[in-house]
Amino acid sequence: MPTRWSITAVDDMLGKRLIEDIKNNPTINSYQVYECNKLNSRFLVMMMPTEWQYEFLEAFAHVFGSEEMLFVDWEGFEGRKTYAGMGGCYYSARLAVAEKLKKMNKQAGALVFRESYHGYVPLGVWLVREHVRAAMNSQPKNFADFDSALSYIYSKLLLHPSNYVKQSVLLKKSILKNRTKIV
Repeated sequence: MPTRWSITAVDDMLGKRLIEDIKNNPTINSYQVYECNKLNSRFLVMMMPTEWQYEFLEAFAHVFGSEEMLFVDWEGFEGRKTYAGMGGCYYSARLAVAEKLKKMNKQAGALVFRESYHGYVPLGVWLVREHVRAAMNSQPKNFADFDSALSYIYSKLLLHPSNYVKQSVLLKKSILKNRTKIV
């Protein structure tokens, strides 16, 4: 456990530092979706033209038979006061998103969706960090509005959208704010 904790502590500290820097930057101009599909996992990152906010939605769809598991955690502009209940993957994905925003000299809200499927091999926070980095280094798809970006993401996911919305905080707020009919 100490190695796992130290990796998460480093991801958390580096991420916090980058996030403090990017909060002073202008927001992006459009909705962007980045993606990566590797090792029976799909990562989709929606960057939104808002101030910094972040949510990680992690699903295991039929990894262990027919069971579906979903874990969600989030933070607003002010950050977190408690440890993310889902553990280190939250911090490793957040770090990868913050690295991209720092490189762009922008800030944004980010919704990170991860689905893992049958055949997935649990490789820990490394897998999440490196696959979100790979997604963030891909060519983004740009969308004029939240509805279009979310429709695209939903078309790529196996779990029904309502599963995500039920457990989400920021996704749910964004849906309400944008009066999205996609639920």
